[in-house]
Amino acid sequence: MEGTREGDADKRERFRLPLDPAFVARGRQVGDALKADFHSASPAETILLDLVADEMPVMASLLAAQSELAARLELVFDKPSHLLLMTRALKGVTEVQHAISKRIENLLGAATNMRAQRGLLSRQNEK
Repeated sequence: MEGTREGDADKRERFRLPLDPAFVARGRQVGDALKADFHSASPAETILLDLVADEMPVMASLLAAQSELAARLELVFDKPSHLLLMTRALKGVTEVQHAISKRIENLLGAATNMRAQRGLLSRQNEK
């Protein structure tokens, strides 16, 4: 059996998750709302807010997939092997959704922390 060569990896097309345009638009709206709330954001804070906005379409897609899988569980309830596969898929989607949710929470916390530190420093410099 032959190992993967570096050149082979470059030839393969990367997997891309198609995102619903409505989810992408919603992500832009979230980004705009965050930037409006952080109107005097520093460049570092803006980068963090952009990362949050970029995660929103993925989060919405995962939530839609989670809902779809949960709805389909009823259809395979009488087929134990299919039910097991569906519940494993649902568990995997839920775990990824939870991880992204945590990442969003951490990014927002970091942006808020930076904002608070900047405010404290500016007040100290005024004295």
